[in-house]
Amino acid sequence: LKSRQSMELDASHVVSDVFLAEPSVVSSSHHSSCELPLHDGPVRATDLAEFEPCGMEMAMTLNQADAVTGDELAPIKCHRWTFPGAEEFALRGNNYFSFVQCLLEMQRNVQVYEEGDVLAPNLVRACKLFVTGQCGKDYTGEMYHLFSHFLCNSRVFDEWEAFLRVAFEAPQASAETLLTMQVEQVWLRFRRLADTLEEIFGVLDRRYTWHHRLPKVGELLHEQIFRRCGLDVIVREFFSQEKTVNDTMKDIKRALRALDQRASERTLA
Repeated sequence: LKSRQSMELDASHVVSDVFLAEPSVVSSSHHSSCELPLHDGPVRATDLAEFEPCGMEMAMTLNQADAVTGDELAPIKCHRWTFPGAEEFALRGNNYFSFVQCLLEMQRNVQVYEEGDVLAPNLVRACKLFVTGQCGKDYTGEMYHLFSHFLCNSRVFDEWEAFLRVAFEAPQASAETLLTMQVEQVWLRFRRLADTLEEIFGVLDRRYTWHHRLPKVGELLHEQIFRRCGLDVIVREFFSQEKTVNDTMKDIKRALRALDQRASERTLA
């Protein structure tokens, strides 16, 4: 058996591959046509206000729908964490354009930095005002669609799934210390992202999901991390019978039980 130190070194190597990828890297198909993304290299989320394009916060706060041309889409098209449909949303107006940029930056920051805000507080407030403003214009369903579309196509969940799959299939997966450490890497990042997204899209739970009996914002987020990333399988196979003193594992188990309970209630209904 490997020593704990050597296993931790193995894990840190995988972590560096998945979590600390250079955010300015883009696919080879984009190299020839793309300009620089929103920032030239990674910056901390708390510094985003200093680097944000002029008028970005104002566009979301006031829901300014000024036209956006295809030539202006380079920061979204070339972003390391762009997602299918991002450009189409951004073309709807300057408010959407700025909001999509924030969604991309949240993914970058949660992957590159192990702690801290995933988005500057002033931009979080602006994003929240944008969603609330759209709901006030009777576009609540459109906001729910944007949120669910982003979740289903977000690259961070694919990266977390790949990371957990490697950890789960590794010969030393039965080593509790190593597997717990790798699960924590994913869960703590997920919680930071989820907390911010719930703050931004929380208005949908009050104005939309309950009326249409749709999954709440937090439930959709937990569906992604457990079902799509396979975290539920890992928890049930390796940690279901154990009484752990690890606070992170306790949090994960509570969240999984709550998700299973809601799924059971929907089935009975």
